[in-house]
Amino acid sequence: MTSDSTGNLDTKSDELVAILVDQRRSRVERTRATQQLYQRHASWVIQQVGRKIYNPDDVQDIAQTVWMQVLQPDKLGSEYKKLNGKFRAYLRAPIRWAILKHIDKLPFTINDAGEKTPANFTDISVADISESMLEECLDKCMLDDVIENIIKPHLKFIDIKSRNVYVVNEYDVIFAMAPSLTEVAVINGIDNTEAIRLFNNASSKATETCSDEEISVYLPVKYKTLVDPVLLSKSSGRYLANLIGISESLFRKRLHSARKYLLETVRQNLFTLTEGSKHG
Repeated sequence: MTSDSTGNLDTKSDELVAILVDQRRSRVERTRATQQLYQRHASWVIQQVGRKIYNPDDVQDIAQTVWMQVLQPDKLGSEYKKLNGKFRAYLRAPIRWAILKHIDKLPFTINDAGEKTPANFTDISVADISESMLEECLDKCMLDDVIENIIKPHLKFIDIKSRNVYVVNEYDVIFAMAPSLTEVAVINGIDNTEAIRLFNNASSKATETCSDEEISVYLPVKYKTLVDPVLLSKSSGRYLANLIGISESLFRKRLHSARKYLLETVRQNLFTLTEGSKHG
């Protein structure tokens, strides 16, 4: 319902969730609640998936996977109350993991020339961890831990061009709120003095004329004021590529490169993270 305010949307979604998880309600009532909940958020889920995945058929498949994961009354009843009544916040974790698992299952990867090449995972035990433990992480609400303890610390090891593309494309995943200059400096593996210098240099320029180093600092800090959400929703890849002054095809190539590295890094570090959480 595009005419709903955010508050009304949240309130109505809460009412529908309450009906869906209430075993005392009739099957007709619960089915109707499920349909209405889906109708209210389906286009938003498609939009979120479409920002990360470019094949329309894949977008539809991933979105369906998300809803199959979400619309489970027992699980929804026990987990949703943790999100303080914001259903779209609850949807974000299933969306992220459905996308990650989809990328993991692709029969190809993108090489440095931007060409499709067969995927080759030689470490079977690591591949097994990717399939089984990502599912466990979703159930245990560990996504924030993965972002903070695996993804963010390893961003600085990605080449700066691919890092910039990944950060701007995955901004809403990486940052719960606008990051400070200090946080951005850490992500880029530089000290605060250098971050301040780069930020000040970039402040007097258009983003497409900034150096990669300047973009790496300036864009994450100023993202909310620089990015037009309407244009972003229409064509995120093209819009973000133009924002940082590169072609859309090059944007996709760099995004694939960053995702490939981070997916492998998550695989390799996930066991340690989950073991630590059990003994913490």
